[in-house]
Amino acid sequence: MKVVEAIAEILKREGVEVLSAYPTTPIIDAAAAAGIRPLICRQERVGVGIADGYTRTTNGRRIGVFAMQYGPGAENAFAGVATAYSDSVPMLLLPHQLAPFYRATAPRSYMGWGKSHALGTGLGLIIGAKLVAPEKFCVNFMGDAAFGMTGLDFETAVRCGIPITTIVLNNSAMAIERHALVVSHDRYRARDIGGNYAEIGRAMGGYAERVEKPAEIVPALERARKLNADGQPVLLEFITSEEIAFSHRRAL
Repeated sequence: MKVVEAIAEILKREGVEVLSAYPTTPIIDAAAAAGIRPLICRQERVGVGIADGYTRTTNGRRIGVFAMQYGPGAENAFAGVATAYSDSVPMLLLPHQLAPFYRATAPRSYMGWGKSHALGTGLGLIIGAKLVAPEKFCVNFMGDAAFGMTGLDFETAVRCGIPITTIVLNNSAMAIERHALVVSHDRYRARDIGGNYAEIGRAMGGYAERVEKPAEIVPALERARKLNADGQPVLLEFITSEEIAFSHRRAL
């Protein structure tokens, strides 16, 4: 028996029926295999809130459990943990470690995943980069899962007049978790997420369009660059398949 399987078995024996979680952590699949329903949230603070509310509603008779990635995941959970602690609400948190790296092709030309960068960090980074280098075409790439973390701050760029381009890669799933969320997805569709991010971008006051064909990519980027030069923030939603290859590994 693996350690995560033992943990899941202990949770099951203790009466845990629901596990709120944000990937990547192997406890999600182990819990699903043990008959515990995983509830995948879009941001760690919400996941902690689910566990908190679960405990509060039962007056502590049933303890909420939240699983997340170690490091940036735990950092994102701090506010929710502080809320529970201040109100003396018991709950159980289960972190798990993860740290990919990428190489830049020129000095300061790439900003992104490092030792402790949380999902969605790139949006803030690119806004800051545009402030100090307004002459550059500053582009932020994020997946649909990352949008759930920080995507609403595209409105910050709109409101503050910071003309960046954000590209949302939308495959309506957490595809990178295919190896980790097998049982939980088969039983509870744990990898599925959804949204029309171009519509959200327009609702926040920016220019936005949905790109569904490869031939549309270059023209969309050209329009984005021109609009940025004219002072308009742009959100491009690229509809993609569930790819699981790592571009940074192909580049090494």
